[in-house]
Amino acid sequence: HLNVGQNSVSNVEVIAAAITGKSGPATLNLVGESLVQHSTTADRNGYAAQQVRSLSLAELLLEARVEKCDYLKMDCEGAEFDILFNTSPGTLQKIQRFCMEVHDKMTHYTREDMLRFLKTNGYQSRLTPNPVHDDLALLYAWRGEAE
Repeated sequence: HLNVGQNSVSNVEVIAAAITGKSGPATLNLVGESLVQHSTTADRNGYAAQQVRSLSLAELLLEARVEKCDYLKMDCEGAEFDILFNTSPGTLQKIQRFCMEVHDKMTHYTREDMLRFLKTNGYQSRLTPNPVHDDLALLYAWRGEAE
């Protein structure tokens, strides 16, 4: 809610939930009051776990009353595989375009797995490797003509 107020916007609905591969309780790791990326933080001592509500992508679209999504940006530190690979083709049909970071070496999946998945589900895609981090890339995917 803080970002909404600080940016003086009124056309935003805040949904307090983590997005995961399936709806239900999820655990976020905290150090002090700050969220930490469990899979990328070297020091795992001192974590405090907090239970949060999580939604699948399908449940998020339903709760937000989104019938068609023109552009979905994802930056979820390796969870993109769990989220999308557990999303039904019917839900994916509602999404026209994606922009996401794709992380290799955080799970057993790779950017090639994501590219295959998106192609199987009717998307064209373009991958832009990160010039600094070999295990990170930006992936753009869309339905229809080339962008």
